Amino acid sequence: ACFEQIVGLAGEMSEDDMSKCEAVVDGLFDLFDTSGDGTVDLQELTAGLSVLCGGTRSEKVEAAFAMFDFDGNGFIDLDEMTTYLGSVFKVLYATEPGTEGQMGVSSEELARVTAEQAFVEADLNQDGRISLEEFKLWYAQPGGAAGSGWCAREAVGEMGGQRSNGVQK
Repeated sequence: ACFEQIVGLAGEMSEDDMSKCEAVVDGLFDLFDTSGDGTVDLQELTAGLSVLCGGTRSEKVEAAFAMFDFDGNGFIDLDEMTTYLGSVFKVLYATEPGTEGQMGVSSEELARVTAEQAFVEADLNQDGRISLEEFKLWYAQPGGAAGSGWCAREAVGEMGGQRSNGVQK
C-alpha cells in the first residue's frame, strides 16, 4: 500500500508511464523485501538504500555498523552480518546483471561465506562479535570492508570452491 501511494504521489501520468512507474516501484519493493514476507522492514530498507545511496566515509562506516547491529546492543554478531549481507547481495545481484553468474553462488550463500570471512578478519579479540571500534579498524584496512581485499569473490574462494565457476561443498 505504501509503495502504491508513492506512485500515486507522482501526479498525472499517462497509462504507459504509470505502468512503467509501478513496475519500477514493484521491482524495488521485491528487491528490498529479502525475507519475501510481503513487507519491507527497517533492516531490509536500510540495506537496500545503503547500496543505492552514498555519503561520507565516516557516515557510511557508522551507518553500516548500525545497520548490521539489528538488536542495537553495540555489537555485530555473525547472524546479524549474514542477514544484512544477504539483503545487500540480493540488491546487487538484481541491479548488476550477470553478477550472480560471475560469483557462482546464491546471494544467501555469498552472504554466509562473506560474513564468516569478515569475522576472521574483523573480530580482533575473537569473542564472536564485532564492536564499533573493531568494525572501524577493519573497514579502514586495505583488506577490510572498504578495501579491495575484502571482496565477496574472495570469500567464495575461501569455501574451497572455484572463484567464478561454482562452489564445491
